[in-house]
Amino acid sequence: SKKRTTKRSAALRKYVVANVDEHSHDIAKCVAEKFGISRQAANRHLREFTRTGGLQAHGTTRSRRYKLAPLTETGFTVKLHDLHEDAVWRDQVEPALRAAGPPLPKNVDHALYYGFTEILNNAIDHSGGEEAFITVEVTMASVTLVISDDGVGIFEHIKERCALENEQHAALELSKGRLTTDAARHTGEGIFFTSRALDRLSIASGNVALVCSERQNWVFTDNSNTKPGSFVLLKLSTSSKVNLTSVFDKYADESRGIVKTLIPVSLARYGRENLVSRSQAKRLLARVDSFDEVMFDFTGVRSIGRAFADEIFRVFARSHPKTTLLWVHGGAKVHEMIMGAKAARENEK
Repeated sequence: SKKRTTKRSAALRKYVVANVDEHSHDIAKCVAEKFGISRQAANRHLREFTRTGGLQAHGTTRSRRYKLAPLTETGFTVKLHDLHEDAVWRDQVEPALRAAGPPLPKNVDHALYYGFTEILNNAIDHSGGEEAFITVEVTMASVTLVISDDGVGIFEHIKERCALENEQHAALELSKGRLTTDAARHTGEGIFFTSRALDRLSIASGNVALVCSERQNWVFTDNSNTKPGSFVLLKLSTSSKVNLTSVFDKYADESRGIVKTLIPVSLARYGRENLVSRSQAKRLLARVDSFDEVMFDFTGVRSIGRAFADEIFRVFARSHPKTTLLWVHGGAKVHEMIMGAKAARENEK
């Protein structure tokens, strides 16, 4: 019946809106499988959705990719000198979000406001740049905000101020949280909380790109776009259940700020080197003693050396009994080395 067809069309569109970001190249296959229809029928639905303005298609039949059409897409430049980040949100970002349609849920609005103002404030206070270009894009599924400045670059700035080896080392320190190059004005917690509240936070500067997404902790990649300054992308689903207060409560203590952190172990590895030495472990352990609980994320790390594991899970653990060390992911070889170091620690007691 017509009613049932309309109902199925609505369900199908809802599914496409929720999944096309992840499956831009094979959304037709996903739709066909999910709704038990032929690939041709799925393609017909996608073409119709494109015709009515919900989707945009790129490429020819075989290599066709779909993405949600922006409900609003705008960009503007701001001068950083004497700029107030909350005024930019109020006068320029908010009107752009309103133009896209119904108001965002309060929790989504709060998380985006928090992340945007934290990142823009960093550019104002630390980049040494003259201006920033800001873009706002809203689709049926998400809001994406981009801030790119023409300053010194966030990782270069941290490297210089904290006397670190290189920009990747700066990225590792930034990912831990509580890193500040200006303690009088900043706690260094803003980027950490932003990365935990949003679906995606990408920071690219110099030759380093750091991406934190809801599925993965920080992932490090080479940044091929070596324009000056920093490029930061913030993305959040319009149906996100994020609650800023819960994010703060999960990692922080009211009087002491962040007390728990999650550290991507792969950031301690330069190039193709293996994680085998005590000096690499020490790089990972810098400032870790200021946290009550540390979760080491071994995603992308197949194996570690005995000395590396020993330095963290025996030597450091022995000298910092108040810091709880946990780990997640990593293969059997990683697990074996950690258990060996922990057993050695137990034997010392």
